[in-house]
Amino acid sequence: VNIATKDGWTPCCGAAWQGKDACLTLLIKAGAEVNVLDNMAPLYGGNLSNFAEYADETQMVYGDIRNRAMVEQVVRDKDIIFNLAAQVSYVDSNLDPFNDLDINAKGHLTVLEAALQHSVGCLRGMVASSADPRAVRRYQAAGFDLHPQMVLSGRPDTSAAPSLGAVREARPADRELMDSVDRRCRGAGRGADHDLLAAMAPALVVETRSASGYVYAADGRVAALAATDRRTAARLLWAALVTATGDVEVPHVTGANQWALQVGLAAGLTVRTEGYLGVRGMRPPMPYLHNGALL
Repeated sequence: VNIATKDGWTPCCGAAWQGKDACLTLLIKAGAEVNVLDNMAPLYGGNLSNFAEYADETQMVYGDIRNRAMVEQVVRDKDIIFNLAAQVSYVDSNLDPFNDLDINAKGHLTVLEAALQHSVGCLRGMVASSADPRAVRRYQAAGFDLHPQMVLSGRPDTSAAPSLGAVREARPADRELMDSVDRRCRGAGRGADHDLLAAMAPALVVETRSASGYVYAADGRVAALAATDRRTAARLLWAALVTATGDVEVPHVTGANQWALQVGLAAGLTVRTEGYLGVRGMRPPMPYLHNGALL
């Protein structure tokens, strides 16, 4: 994987650039004001000509994620940060391990610290946390209330499933409906994140005069669920379980979503705890099962 071309590119370099290119394209199409921080290292394909097609839509900042003052300036007043900077060569990590550690540990910590510093004024926030005590201490120190999460898993017994009623497959025209449910549950619509969720799993929706909701699930693996009431949420979760052909997993069930626990127990699933949902300035969303990466 580390055999380089005559220009110094390795497959890992190419993968990193393709990811950067895809992010830029999607963000610009979504109408975002994009700033790019890059040290333009020639060994890893750094070349301003690579950004030529984005020159009019982006602001390019030449710098390094290890430069704390620069990083703090770049992240100020930004809504979203995509950190794709890294030393990606396995060979170089062996030849110069301290440089590898400096970039991939200190550099990333610098970005996280800057983001934390400039998030102080945010009224609300939500983060999915692992059970690692270091992460727990950090999020708690940042003002997040941590709510333990449960995971429901196993082969479901669907004999107790209610009538699925108005549950149907989602259509492209349902996006506004789904965003409306999101705004009600979590305070903001998902927007383009629905495209990412749709790539993970197909969606089912409910839309009636009195209730609405959706679930993304692939063969019993629930990627996200939101609804306007607990009864609709439970029906959508049952729909995900009924369509599964084997073992299922329903992650990210917080204590505020007892309806999901009730469905899981009725289906004979096992329950374990795993990680936390951190919230700041808000209550845990409900009826809602968040996505670990997209919340």
